[in-house]
Amino acid sequence: MERIRTFIAITPPPKVTSQVGEILEKLQNQNSVVRWETPEKAHITLMFLGDIPQARVEEVAKAVSETANNFPKFFIRTDVVSYFYKDKAGSDSVIFLSIYDPAKNLRRLHKSLAQHLTVHEFSPSTHFSAHITIGRLKKQRYPHEQKRILSEIADTNIPRGDEFEVTHLNIYESISQGDGHRYHLLRSFDLTG
Repeated sequence: MERIRTFIAITPPPKVTSQVGEILEKLQNQNSVVRWETPEKAHITLMFLGDIPQARVEEVAKAVSETANNFPKFFIRTDVVSYFYKDKAGSDSVIFLSIYDPAKNLRRLHKSLAQHLTVHEFSPSTHFSAHITIGRLKKQRYPHEQKRILSEIADTNIPRGDEFEVTHLNIYESISQGDGHRYHLLRSFDLTG
């Protein structure tokens, strides 16, 4: 049975993607050892499902549709640059833009999505940290060097992004290619709750 690597995400509008591109350009000029993402890949992952049987994509779609039909549109914005430090071999540290969401709508959306996925017999993660991944740093030979690089990047003065409305949820397939991934949109659902 064919399996596909699947995740559910929010895709920001073009004006935010453009702002992410400006941030990436500034950061790329400061640090070349980081593998930077392209702005077109910018997204906020709500739920990573991993490799699932292709036949179950319709069940994922039902869960996402049920969530979207019961959740209203809301506003968020990108915030500061930060990182998840990893020191294990084979694990990259992740550099990201945090998300400013004082009303905690993203957390509530994640919880609602997890409940609907559980009804459809998936085992979704309860851990959630809203962010847009913008780069990855491979483990450096010396941990202090890795921490220094990450701290310098996080200290970069980046203006808070424009507020944008979250209007839909997307189901994507993540396809490996070379040293990265490309994302293929499978389904999209408007928030209407």
